[in-house]
Amino acid sequence: MLYPLLMEVQKNQDILQHICWHVYTQAAQFLLGFFGRFKIIRNFANKTKTKTIQKVMETSAKLYTLNFDEVKTYLWAALFVASGVVLPQVFHLIPQGGIVFAPLSLIILIGAYKFGWKTGLLAAVTTPLVNHLLFGMPEWGVLQVMMTKLVVLALVAGLVAQHYRRATLPILLGVVIASEVLGAVAELILTGGISATVQDITIGWPGLLLQVLGTYLFINWLAKK
Repeated sequence: MLYPLLMEVQKNQDILQHICWHVYTQAAQFLLGFFGRFKIIRNFANKTKTKTIQKVMETSAKLYTLNFDEVKTYLWAALFVASGVVLPQVFHLIPQGGIVFAPLSLIILIGAYKFGWKTGLLAAVTTPLVNHLLFGMPEWGVLQVMMTKLVVLALVAGLVAQHYRRATLPILLGVVIASEVLGAVAELILTGGISATVQDITIGWPGLLLQVLGTYLFINWLAKK
């Protein structure tokens, strides 16, 4: 049943890319408008146009868009699934570490941005299921919402990476914000509320920052190898 679902998603890639791109641009415009009110930040933004700052912010990392008919897609997806099983257990040693730092979202974001939305989608669907079967977490009641939000993150990250072909802090910040907005809409449709999204922002804001900085540094590190 999973394969027909993936094929249907692939057929509607243009529609998904249009939706993700619209939400992403709206989020970027909001951030520019909001922070543009502050003189210090506005002056700093003007300085970032210099070549030195641009060199720091951008990376020439190779970004891939793997397809479902490539073995590498499933190999990389399996690697990210394995990482998504091990890493959360480490964070769970910290009180509320999984909720605060959301390591699973970091792994899905890196996988989708580096290797494309199809690789990210496979990992986003499989990893929560494996964790539930092995450890009983996430609980069945929240599994559907978590899986949906991870799928949204994988689609947004992969499609934005495919469009820009580079990774910068502003782009990754936009990806995280757009994913939260679309994820809130999906959660509202599924449950009639957005409690998980509110928790992501109020309690899990360190995890949102970790997603942006962690993905940026990881892809930069790969670019140098």
